[in-house]
Amino acid sequence: MKSTRPPKDPFDDDLPLDQKILIGLEQVGQAIALLFETESRKENLSALQMRIVLSLLEPHHPDTVGTLSREMGVTAPTVSDATRTLEKKAYLNKKRSEGDSRVVQLSLTSEGKRLARGLNGKRARLLEVIAGLSGDEKSTLLSVLIKLTRGLQDHGLISVSRMCVSCEFFKPNAYPGSEKPHHCGFVDAPFGEPELRLDCPEHIPAEASSK
Repeated sequence: MKSTRPPKDPFDDDLPLDQKILIGLEQVGQAIALLFETESRKENLSALQMRIVLSLLEPHHPDTVGTLSREMGVTAPTVSDATRTLEKKAYLNKKRSEGDSRVVQLSLTSEGKRLARGLNGKRARLLEVIAGLSGDEKSTLLSVLIKLTRGLQDHGLISVSRMCVSCEFFKPNAYPGSEKPHHCGFVDAPFGEPELRLDCPEHIPAEASSK
């Protein structure tokens, strides 16, 4: 007897939307990890050591073992071991802070800066992909990434980053209906979704109940 059931929709793969999103995020993460893994093998450095080098190149970068460990979500001894290797390879310098002799400040050597700039050059390939998105797509993607990052932080899956939405100075939707609905108390000025930051040097963690 011939079946009377309607034919299966060829686009119905039975995967929930949330699962599809997770798969997509995993694929993006794998692509980024592979890019830097290839470079780390060339330099005989670990992924953490590469992250430290890149972080020290950034303006207003964390420059102590303690601040790096908090930003990267690993223990201070782990960062200390990684920086010891980078120092031996002449990629970074260590010196005592003038304000507090107990604090050791880290900075890149000229060779370390060369390495970091080379890694940033590899990032250009990723930026080319992002550049292919429209302005609206970029704004939407940034908002989604911020929400995802905040969710990961709330679940204890990553360390707290210096985002606008977790900052004491951030006043969300202070100006409803405006193109710049949010307010930054640090600079005392309104700003819009495209100006939201994922890593702000002036960040002060807000009380958990206030956001």
